[in-house]
Amino acid sequence: MYKVPDNVWQALGDSAVETAQWAAATYGGKNVRLDLDSSGDLTWQGDAAAAQASGSIRAYGYGDSLVPTTDGALLACRGGQELIVNRDVIVDGSPYTIPLAVMRITGNDGGKWASRLGYSTGWSVGLTVADRLRKIARAKVLNPANPQSTSMWTELQRLALMPIDQQGIPDKTVSSSIGYDDRPTAVANLAALAAGVPSMTRQGALTIRQTDRWATVTDAEFNISGTITWDDEQSDDFYNYVWAHSPDGQFNGFWSFTDDTDPRSINNAGPVTYEQSSPIYTSDSACTTGAATIGDRLLHRSSRTVTVTVGAQGLCLDLGDVGWVRDTDKDRAVLGEVSRINLSGNVTQPIELDLIVAQEG
Repeated sequence: MYKVPDNVWQALGDSAVETAQWAAATYGGKNVRLDLDSSGDLTWQGDAAAAQASGSIRAYGYGDSLVPTTDGALLACRGGQELIVNRDVIVDGSPYTIPLAVMRITGNDGGKWASRLGYSTGWSVGLTVADRLRKIARAKVLNPANPQSTSMWTELQRLALMPIDQQGIPDKTVSSSIGYDDRPTAVANLAALAAGVPSMTRQGALTIRQTDRWATVTDAEFNISGTITWDDEQSDDFYNYVWAHSPDGQFNGFWSFTDDTDPRSINNAGPVTYEQSSPIYTSDSACTTGAATIGDRLLHRSSRTVTVTVGAQGLCLDLGDVGWVRDTDKDRAVLGEVSRINLSGNVTQPIELDLIVAQEG
C-alpha cells in the first residue's frame, strides 16, 4: 500500500476531492510533462502473465507537437519509450503527487493534428501502455540458461533488465541444478522461491509480491468505504486434493481432505485436484509440507471474488493489499485481497477493485 501523510489520506476520503491525472514521457534523456484527457483507463491484474498493468491513455498539448513521426520520437513505441503516470490530489489548495506506474508505450494511433481537432493549435496522441514486465516477457531468450549465482536476488537482478526493489524480502538459495527455459519462466521460478510472484513497484522496479496474502494477513492494511457488488450464487470452484512436485517430477507430495462430515471431502465429492510445480520442492518432505499448506489455504478460502467501487483512497492501494471495504448503505463489509484495480481516465469516476474474499462482516 502506498503511504501518504495523514492529511492527504483524509483529503482522499472526501467525496469532493479534486484530482488530476498526468504523465511524464521519458526517452533519450528527455523528460516532458504530458496532459491527459479523460479517455481510456489503466488496469492492474494480479494473475496477468506478461504485464500486471496495461491500458490506454490520450495525451494532448497546444505547443510544439509531440505527434510521433519517427521511431525515435518521444511518443513512439519501438525504442523503449516510457511514461511515468501520476495522479495529483489537491490538498489545502496545493497538489500532492501520487505515482501510479512506470509504463512502456506499446502502440499509438499515429496522432492527430490541429486541423483535425477543429482548433488553431494543438495535437493529441492515443497511446497503449503496459508495465515493464512486458519487457521481461519479450526478451525471453537466456544465455547461459542456468543460474550464475546462488542468490535469488542476484539472479533476478541479472535477468530482470530493470532496477530491483527487495522490499525487505530475505534472499533465497538458488540451486545450481535449476534450468531456465526462458526469461519470464526463470523470473517466475525465482520469485516462487520466496513464495511469491514477480511484480512491479510504482517506480518501475521489479519486486516480489507474496501470494495468497488473504490467508495469512491478520491486520487489515486499509479500511475504506465503498459500494460492494456481489451475489449469493454457488459454484463448484473448490479443491480437496493437492499434488505438489518439482518441475522434473523427481519429488512429489500430496494432501487430501477426508473429513466426511463436510460435503467437499474426497469421499463425498470425488477428488478435485490442484497441482503446483515449483523449484522450491527439493525433497518429498518439502512437497508434502507445501501440499498441506496449499490445501489448508484452498479449503478455507472463499471462492468468491467481490467487485467493489471506492473513492480516491483507492489510489493508494496495490495488488496484494488486504483490507476492509465497508458498504454502509447495505450494512455489509468484506475483508479481502486486492486482485484487480481499474482506474478510469475520467478522474471523477470511482475506482473499481476486485477482492478475493477472506471474510464477510
